Amino acid sequence: MRMLTLLLGLVVLTGCEKKAEPATAEAPVASAAADNSAPSQVRANGQLGPGAGTLLIDLKPPAGAELTEDAPVTVSAKSLGDGLTFPKRFRGKLKVNELPIRLPVEVADGTVADAEVRVSYYYCTKGRRGQCRAERATLHVDLDLTGDAAGGEAYLSHGPRVN
Repeated sequence: MRMLTLLLGLVVLTGCEKKAEPATAEAPVASAAADNSAPSQVRANGQLGPGAGTLLIDLKPPAGAELTEDAPVTVSAKSLGDGLTFPKRFRGKLKVNELPIRLPVEVADGTVADAEVRVSYYYCTKGRRGQCRAERATLHVDLDLTGDAAGGEAYLSHGPRVN
């Protein structure tokens, strides 16, 4: 890695091929869309019923880039209503072959709540002038909670918005 530049909350690492360094507390990072921007609306595919289920979250790089293997990744979720509980969040190193990330979710009978999912991960463009960037996003996730059977799975995919 040759240089670290902080410009309008966007961390850009130049000359890196695969590995981005995590941001320090003094240098917060953000995606091209600032953290305080409105959450992206996403509809999860699949159906969840009462009981223990799973929210699967796939992370994607933009075209011409790749996810940064072994870089820090965090995924957390919270309910935007009653009856939906996310008992764990995911925090670790990105392993591309282990995607999608699986978040457990508990659904109460009759729940009609959406979720807010926050993701943070890194991707790098390829080549000699490659750059690594941190992606942070907040997603407002519309979930289908009408399943009759216990549990179930819902799937969503997120990739950075690139202008």
